[in-house]
Amino acid sequence: MELEGIELKDDLMDAFLKWINLVRDTFQKNMTETYISSRRIQYILKIYKRSGNFSKSLELALSRYSEEDRSSFMLTWKACYKD
Repeated sequence: MELEGIELKDDLMDAFLKWINLVRDTFQKNMTETYISSRRIQYILKIYKRSGNFSKSLELALSRYSEEDRSSFMLTWKACYKD
């Protein structure tokens, strides 16, 4: 499947979309104050296109957030996608 001109395996794409929905739903339900913008999602994909490592792309793109938020995002990612 292709997103933003980047080819992703179906299982990776499904996990990424699931992760985005979980993170945004958590924000919308006022369970967190941290939001992942569409621009940040595009940034994750651009880093992935260059590096080829999705988990590393997430880590780099989420570096602007607090340690607590980064940990939460990465735990959610690991729950969505099993390498």
